[in-house]
Amino acid sequence: MKKSIKVLLFIFILCPIILLSACTSPPTYLITALPSDMRLGKVVGSYNNEQLAEGTTITLTANESNSQSNPFICWIKDYKTVVSNEKELSLTYGQSTTGHYTAVFEETNLSNMMFASLNNISFNPEGYQSIDWTISYARTTSGSSYTDLETGSFAPGEFDTNNQSIIYFGSAGANYEYSIQVNLTLTTATGATTEYNVSFHDLLTKNIFDENGSATITEYIEYFNADLSIKFQKLNSSLYELE
Repeated sequence: MKKSIKVLLFIFILCPIILLSACTSPPTYLITALPSDMRLGKVVGSYNNEQLAEGTTITLTANESNSQSNPFICWIKDYKTVVSNEKELSLTYGQSTTGHYTAVFEETNLSNMMFASLNNISFNPEGYQSIDWTISYARTTSGSSYTDLETGSFAPGEFDTNNQSIIYFGSAGANYEYSIQVNLTLTTATGATTEYNVSFHDLLTKNIFDENGSATITEYIEYFNADLSIKFQKLNSSLYELE
């Protein structure tokens, strides 16, 4: 009899805990999505003003206004990373996917393209076997701090990136300017390392890109008697054709 009473009391205590757990709502997240230019295309499937429960799945679709002159290029997350070059982007709401997505369409005039990728880094000092690098950027506005753009490693010479790391120059009419820094770790054949930090004197702005949408900034490093060059490329569909 006493054992039965204990079991009943245990069930009585446990039931509210189970009910409370069952009633707890999952966390919610916000995913927003817009086209890079509303004249060039639109985004279908977004819930821009609504937070949805974790685990909810949506599909964003980029629809071109003119697929010949202004084809879809890619999806960019939070203005800094290419996440897909497919027109349809499936997302599951959660901490890793929350944020803003931009469907980027090719501009007829490259001067109107507000996104550029890190495209190439070139550095060829003598006596080193490998170079580890981290490129960082900061807005030239008061209080701006440096953010890592991309990290990589290559043998002295040139290294072509996959054009996934993005610099954003702001909406139409804006002209964001960026200071660029590179942290280098150079290693010799014997394993000896040298660390060096480079701050570029030239700013990266949308106005320094040529008619092909390319811009290269170069800094001569006297310590290594070599130029360090970084190339940026305005986004276009050909960048991702082989992806």
